Amino acid sequence: MHKLVGFDKKFPELIIESDLQRKNSVIAVQFSLQNADKIIGLQTPSFKYVHGKDVPRASQLWTTTCFEFFLSPVGSKSYYEFNFSLLPAWNCFIFDSYRIPKAPRECFDFPLKEFSWDRKKRELFIEIENSTGQNQFRIGITAVIESEIGKDYYALKHCADKPDFHVLESFILERN
Repeated sequence: MHKLVGFDKKFPELIIESDLQRKNSVIAVQFSLQNADKIIGLQTPSFKYVHGKDVPRASQLWTTTCFEFFLSPVGSKSYYEFNFSLLPAWNCFIFDSYRIPKAPRECFDFPLKEFSWDRKKRELFIEIENSTGQNQFRIGITAVIESEIGKDYYALKHCADKPDFHVLESFILERN
């Protein structure tokens, strides 16, 4: 597991750890939150498991608490952005290069297989199917956390002077 770092450090007690693993065409991502109960007003619903096909797609999930990851094929400027909200809702977008196109295109190359949230353990588990045929990715793992006192932006690495998860230099993990 890799520890995500808060940009503004608004929630110093919160620890978010995450990792991404790939086995054949299945990509599994896990997020674990520690001390989340100490954050006033952090909303965590109670769903435990939703089969992938039953989770609706939605836009602008990143405007509130959202767990994200980015996959960029090694050697490419293009990348995929995945957003997961505890509503539950999710989406996947494809970019040709840094934030292009401005209105990102939805991507359907990664069907959602599993989406589960264990409220008691504060663990999120996601499985997607990679149907692109691409096998090597640079990876960024991120989260937006919102509570009554504000918002903070968590990432494996922040590479800009403001929170910006799209900076390719912050995609620091590689998986084959």
